[in-house]
Amino acid sequence: MELGLVVKQKEKNELPPNHSFGLVMIKPHAYAQGIDIPMSNLLGFTGDRNQTIVDNLRLSEATRKALFENDTFVPVTTFIRDMGGDNEKLSKNYAKVIDIMYGRDKDKRHYKTLLERYKGKCTFFLMEYRGSQEEMENALRELKGKETFVGENLGSGIRGSYVLPKERLDLDILEALPEAEYREHVGDVVDNAIHITDHAWETAEVLKLLLSEKEIESIEERGFPVIEYINKYEKKDK
Repeated sequence: MELGLVVKQKEKNELPPNHSFGLVMIKPHAYAQGIDIPMSNLLGFTGDRNQTIVDNLRLSEATRKALFENDTFVPVTTFIRDMGGDNEKLSKNYAKVIDIMYGRDKDKRHYKTLLERYKGKCTFFLMEYRGSQEEMENALRELKGKETFVGENLGSGIRGSYVLPKERLDLDILEALPEAEYREHVGDVVDNAIHITDHAWETAEVLKLLLSEKEIESIEERGFPVIEYINKYEKKDK
């Protein structure tokens, strides 16, 4: 693809050992609710971080330190993409992006609903982590968190703080519903505010699809080694 030429020709910054990147996506229903605004503050893109927001996430001490106290989780860039808009290139890449992030669910019944509900405006936050990939993945899973279900203990992370408490669904009963009714109810399952890429190769591949050459060059000019990161982790068998 076109970006590949730039990525392979303009290697300006070296990726230090034990450095990585993570990509946080605010899903369309959460974007419509303005959840990207407190997220922007939480991740260090706007203003002084609100400590109350951090406290409300109910994170472990290790994750708080890794993400919010040791200057190891650094904001790189944020961008909005309308996954259901008129941009021909973005529309073409949309299914590829979802396949990368949710490919493990491709053969499951809810995948079609997921494709439909995530086709809208999303905010993405690209972060650099100055530590190992494994450390970052563990911390980001906790940041993503778990939802709160009615009558149960409070959830945690973004999903516990920014998704309204839900009634827990019996998945066996859900799977037995007729298709129209199933798709109506499964939306409550897939609408959970936030997605974070799970592995380095996912982040690399999604960045290639969503960022323009100019955006990648701008990131490099600010000293972030995103090109080398993509080169290191992109899938080579394509």
